[in-house]
Amino acid sequence: MTRRAIFLTLGLLLTTISFAQKPDAPPPAAKPDYSKEASIIESNRTSVINENDVTVSKSISCRVRLQSNAGVQQYGLLQFGYSSWSEELTIEYVRVRKPDGIVVETPPDSIQDMPAEIMRQAPMYTDTHEKHVAVKGLGVGDVLEYQMHSRMLKPLIPGQFWYAYDFFRTGIVIDEELEISVPRDRQVNVKSAEVKPTLRDEGTRRVYTWKTANLENKTPEAKSPLDIPPPAVQLTSFRSWEELGHW
Repeated sequence: MTRRAIFLTLGLLLTTISFAQKPDAPPPAAKPDYSKEASIIESNRTSVINENDVTVSKSISCRVRLQSNAGVQQYGLLQFGYSSWSEELTIEYVRVRKPDGIVVETPPDSIQDMPAEIMRQAPMYTDTHEKHVAVKGLGVGDVLEYQMHSRMLKPLIPGQFWYAYDFFRTGIVIDEELEISVPRDRQVNVKSAEVKPTLRDEGTRRVYTWKTANLENKTPEAKSPLDIPPPAVQLTSFRSWEELGHW
């Protein structure tokens, strides 16, 4: 056997040994089992548009799968709060999709507008109202879909806007998205330590987008009233505390 043949034989032998000793690939991760959850938020999207004249509009669309009577009880009555002095709020739709494909719409006359509990206690100090929607035909195994839209009519501080948001961290959320659009020529301060946004420009607009999920249902830690964390996302057109103080 020539020297070249010996080297080729040794190389083939080493290659065979290395393949034989290569550990097996790890098995694919098991799909999470959410069958025991009362409800699952399959998608939740919030879109906020700010203008230089401080016109602010907000849209929320949500899709929830109900898996137990507790979930049905939780979502059987939807409540949307707003300021009756400065906002108008419209419920675009509330509907239930049955497992057999039937869709049950909740009619607009099922929506009630009433003062919030805090307003009933101290009517001179707040203008907070709530729109209550008793969801029609909701049962275990159904999918609830709703969308609402609000628009600020009177700015609290002329020429300035701000927004704060907290992501869902109790319960399972498969897909959550927050999108905030501001004028591209407007300087804003943005703070979000937990989830970082992506940024894109669309013509005269600058759009911040946060995407996240909550795939593990954790019991929230007990906190004292003085130990409340700041919102997950904070955005303001105020450039400094001095500017706020000047106002």
